[in-house]
Amino acid sequence: MRSYSAVLVSAIWLSLFSGSDRLIAQTIHAVLVADTLDSTIGAGVAENKANITSFLENVKELTGMDVASAEVDGSNFTCKSIIDAIGGLNVSADDVVFFYYAGHGFRRDSSQTEFPEFFCGGPRDPTETLSRAVDSIKAKQPRLVIAIADACNKITEPAPAAAAAAPPPTERKAALLRLFKAYRGTLIMSGAIPGEYSWYMTAGASLGGFFTNQLLVAINENINRSGSNIRWEDIAADAVKPIFVPTNPPVTQNPQYIADGLSYGPSVAPAGTVASADISQDEIDPADLRRFWVGDILPQAAAPPYVLTNQEPTKFHGTFGIDLSHYTFDIDPNNPACQTPQGYATAACSCVADWQAVSNSGVRYVYSKASDGGGIDLSFAKFWSDLKAKHEAKVIFRGAFHFLRPGVDPDRQGDAFLRAVGAANGQMPAQLSPVLDIEWSNKRIMPGTPEFQACPVARRTENDQGKYFCDMWYTVPAVTIAAMAKKWIDRVERATGLPVTIYTNPTAWWNPVMSSSGDALLSNNRPVWTSRYTGPGPQYDRRWGALNGSEAWKMAPLPRGASYPENPPPTRYYPGHFWQFTESDFLGTNFLTCKGRSLKKAVDMNFIPVSEDNYPVH
Repeated sequence: MRSYSAVLVSAIWLSLFSGSDRLIAQTIHAVLVADTLDSTIGAGVAENKANITSFLENVKELTGMDVASAEVDGSNFTCKSIIDAIGGLNVSADDVVFFYYAGHGFRRDSSQTEFPEFFCGGPRDPTETLSRAVDSIKAKQPRLVIAIADACNKITEPAPAAAAAAPPPTERKAALLRLFKAYRGTLIMSGAIPGEYSWYMTAGASLGGFFTNQLLVAINENINRSGSNIRWEDIAADAVKPIFVPTNPPVTQNPQYIADGLSYGPSVAPAGTVASADISQDEIDPADLRRFWVGDILPQAAAPPYVLTNQEPTKFHGTFGIDLSHYTFDIDPNNPACQTPQGYATAACSCVADWQAVSNSGVRYVYSKASDGGGIDLSFAKFWSDLKAKHEAKVIFRGAFHFLRPGVDPDRQGDAFLRAVGAANGQMPAQLSPVLDIEWSNKRIMPGTPEFQACPVARRTENDQGKYFCDMWYTVPAVTIAAMAKKWIDRVERATGLPVTIYTNPTAWWNPVMSSSGDALLSNNRPVWTSRYTGPGPQYDRRWGALNGSEAWKMAPLPRGASYPENPPPTRYYPGHFWQFTESDFLGTNFLTCKGRSLKKAVDMNFIPVSEDNYPVH
């Protein structure tokens, strides 16, 4: 007969600190705590400890990291021993601390954390909780902290998943290197939602906590499925699937998790000395989600691919440009060697652009992302250097944009942009109007989690793979967003001597989110880069007249507070609003060479309703 003991919460907390710029962990300090002598769950606890130990031995073998273990079990299992084991850690800035607790736990009415207190001492002994243990570890400033607790989390105190086949050693090594060396951020998981139990199997062929077993299976399955492209996010999504527990009567255990700024080191380099909270939140190419934007009065379906030819400027009476970011140039963004400015510049990490081919295709201006939050886009330096002479010769005009993020000081964001474009110490490099991109700041969220429930429905996006994202600007009042934007604009305009253009989607984001709070930002004829997708080129839709579009200039809607020139052509076109009309443009010729191969990639295409001779260059 199977025996079960209720044990909640199974929790994992993953946190990476930026005390060092290096991505190589020197030592994994493991603190393994297990109540192996408990009369009810001791057998399952011992099995869990053995499985975790085996996992760490495998990490050591395949990654080359040293593993130094401190064990608190058997008769040594006390709260004081746990505290002493953590206090005795001698941690350097590149080290990892792996904390694991298996045993009874509980919570008090007065608990201020969602994580459990350990049942590890008598009434006069010291107490310890998962949260305090993590705080003590974080105080030692390691690079990465992983803390797991398989313990009850109730004010009073499932059949295990079948083990996934072990992946080949080569794939497992690459996957573990990515998980333990390249990731940063915070991941919190619990074995059950509040008010539910988590369960242990204490006898039979498969011992251990159901959640711990499911977590280990999720790691193996994701290594098998994704190899070196493995993601903690996908592991977590699999680990928190509902667990069927064959008790009498049967019950379901519902794990949960929250991810905060979790990433594997996107292709954005820190701008100078950047605090961990200021690392770019560049988690997904905005172009991959724009066609799913909600709240638009006229929904924007995915546009068919558009091919720019030399005839298009005459056909539409205007000038065309493209905008880029590291997503355009990436070859192997998951490779840690490609996540530094020096590494990214190599032919193994980034594609090479033929700018003459871009010019020959009819493109007259190119914007590229310079910075994102507090980080600098790794592809930008080469782009900026390559186009300097062509901008000065008026062959192709170059411009730079910054992606504004919540939670990062706007002055720091402005400094990141200015360093990227070289506008420091009085230097004013030749460029088009700097652009501030204010739109969805998307973060992936998981259904069923508190983070998902907290995100307003109108600020969620579901893509065609069933993944959900939340616009984190929902946490910031519109007046504060406007104040952040103004600080950035003022700082950049003073340093560059150029007016800043604002990029946004008027009907799906700016108008419903900013409302009147954004009007002052668009006063004094501030130019706007407006986003509105169409099919065969920048085709004007007459219905846009009611949405602040322009029949006279055949241009897409602007956000409230902005306006087109009242008089039609050939009057002066001022301010210089321009229009992003597709995210799936192809030039007439391939302009990228990636690892020696000519490659076709879609890019964002933009339009301004004036001829090349009248293009507004400052």
